[in-house]
Amino acid sequence: MTQSTRPTTLYNPHLLSKEELIAGFIARQPLLTELVDDLRRGGGQHHLLVGSRGTGKTTLLLRVGLALDDDPALARRAIALRFPEEQYNIIRLSDFWLNCLDALVDALERRGATDEAKRLDAQIEEVDALDDEEIRTERALAHLSGWARRAKKLVVLLVDNLDLVFARLSASHWALRKTLTEDKRLVLIGASSSAVPETFEYGQAFYDFFNVHELGGLDDDEARRVLVRLSDVLGTPQVPQAIADNPGRLKSLLLLSGGTPRTLQLLHGVLALGSTRSAERDIELMVDQVTPYYKARFEDLPAQAQQIVDAVALHWHPMTAIECADKTRLDVTLVSAQLTRLARQGVIAKVPHVSGKLGFQIAERFFGIWYMMRASRRLRRKLFWLAVCVQELYGHDEFERQAAALLATSSTQASADPARLLAFAEASHDGTVKRRLERRAVSMLVQASEAGPRWDGLDLDGADRDLKDQAARARRLAAVHRTIVDHIVAPAGMTPQQCADAVTGSPMDSLEAKERVAAAITTSEKLSPLLVNMLRGPEHWPEQLIRAVQNAEVASFEDASTVDDVEDILSAVDDEHRAFALGCIAGGGFRAASDHALARPEPIDVGLAVICSFWKPRPLDRIAKALTRVDDDAVSDWRHVTVWEFTARDGLARAVATLLRELGLHERALPLYEALLAFADGKTGDLIHLAPEVRVPAEQYLTAFHAASKRDAETDTSPLAAPSTTNPRRSGGRTGKPTKARRRSPRT
Repeated sequence: MTQSTRPTTLYNPHLLSKEELIAGFIARQPLLTELVDDLRRGGGQHHLLVGSRGTGKTTLLLRVGLALDDDPALARRAIALRFPEEQYNIIRLSDFWLNCLDALVDALERRGATDEAKRLDAQIEEVDALDDEEIRTERALAHLSGWARRAKKLVVLLVDNLDLVFARLSASHWALRKTLTEDKRLVLIGASSSAVPETFEYGQAFYDFFNVHELGGLDDDEARRVLVRLSDVLGTPQVPQAIADNPGRLKSLLLLSGGTPRTLQLLHGVLALGSTRSAERDIELMVDQVTPYYKARFEDLPAQAQQIVDAVALHWHPMTAIECADKTRLDVTLVSAQLTRLARQGVIAKVPHVSGKLGFQIAERFFGIWYMMRASRRLRRKLFWLAVCVQELYGHDEFERQAAALLATSSTQASADPARLLAFAEASHDGTVKRRLERRAVSMLVQASEAGPRWDGLDLDGADRDLKDQAARARRLAAVHRTIVDHIVAPAGMTPQQCADAVTGSPMDSLEAKERVAAAITTSEKLSPLLVNMLRGPEHWPEQLIRAVQNAEVASFEDASTVDDVEDILSAVDDEHRAFALGCIAGGGFRAASDHALARPEPIDVGLAVICSFWKPRPLDRIAKALTRVDDDAVSDWRHVTVWEFTARDGLARAVATLLRELGLHERALPLYEALLAFADGKTGDLIHLAPEVRVPAEQYLTAFHAASKRDAETDTSPLAAPSTTNPRRSGGRTGKPTKARRRSPRT
């Protein structure tokens, strides 16, 4: 992440100039007005700002001080004392009053009262040299009160991290309260990153003493104005433009940041970089940057609150108080009280729960992501939260773009990372993308295990048992690939590696057929017809589909068994090949996949569906279903001779003819219908009883049927791999004029 995309004063607003701080103070304006108005009325109330780190407490205190300096009327009536964010030098109450005198000297010097500042400096040195604590405290306070009385001004103590001050002055709480109560010219406006027990526990010195203001997250309008201001200052106009183009992006930013200004600034820095391939790296760097900040925020919480935040953060999704109590093994009443207190502080957010009850989750989702990434021991879980962050910050489109880039990564590339693919799969809301990422990761792991040490991030007997079958399939394909590389005598123009890629990536053939081919290679140097056709396969289908089948990301047409399989195959096929793929699945896939392919509204290749049906049990049922789609078949001629020649081989000529009549298609395919009846009756080509326009094409059908019946069909060959099959669209065949030419289909 480049430095130009974020402010250099992310953690130190004290370093901003007066002009920068005023210009950048956008949120908390109503609260600023309330505090200043109270001081105009005489400052009769002490105030406490409570909010987690990064909510803008320090900036608000500084802004109050500037408001007192810049308003002439207020400047005559009040003076603001500013302190270091952490007053580590406080041990006793006298130290606190001496710090107030030091701050008063600074304030006087800012206003040009140098002589008065020098006199106070001398008094401070005199008091600081005293050893007696009681006298030291008394004189330091006397100098402060005396100056306020003589100057007739309110002395406004802007004390950051008041909880730390109170912790160091635990023995002096009542004395401090007495002073602040009796001396009306001293007004304390303090800030704390957590609720201060001394202010809300009954019997404590400051119980019901402060007007408490809880600083929650920014609302939509405040967040938008903060981002616009940051963009103006840092020269990043692409950020407000991105939000204008995608209004949901602002919601995502607020969700991740919890509306915390400091985190919003960090997220602005990442968003300013735009959608780049380094988005994940940018977020990783941001996680590293916020570690000190978030770690301090977490450590600010009491031990019991830390335990509850841990449970809620690791759960990620909303959880009820009862669920949190079960997780932490704490009493539910105590947990409810803690959750309510944490919600007031802005650490926890109250949200709806699926049960209908009140739910709780981490308010600042990026804090939750940071915590999960640090708390998760497994690399995959850490990367999951990173993927979630990418999705929330950059939006769904960018997430899907990065997921597609991961799918395009070769397993041999240095950037290949199975854990990252599995993480993106878990974060994806798209079922098809999720499955393909998982399967790609499994394929990578299987290939890696063949060549070297096995990655231990996959638990196939536990959390990842749903991927066990997929892993087994990937291993079988890897074994086929290895066998072919080791044993094949490659034909001219091909290497053993190319042969293995072609066979394992063939979308037409089942895994079992590929295993039989591999086994045959080990015992014979002669290439079988099925293997020859597999080697031709890559030239007929998109490379994306072939690679997906080879990597076991999608099933082959023959192995497609579910609706998901169909969707996965189509995700790897371009528009030009969708109809052909659907036709192959309709006829060759398992029943559920076949029915889904036929039920889809888009065109399918009916001819291919019929051809593939011949290689399945009860082919007539499938053929009948395929023929119901003939009116939608815009990609090929279903009446082509190649589509029906397998009826001769299987003795189905009369049954198919009957089916055509039952479906009312015999008139539309009369030459085919007559040829089927003639073949069933044993005729060899004399169809003199038919009209010439029907007889000539019918005789051509009949000739093809007799030729097909004489060929020795290989039982282990899928119909679309057989040398005699032809794609009707490419062969030019038309109804009534079936061609005798037999060549392998460019599509199949």
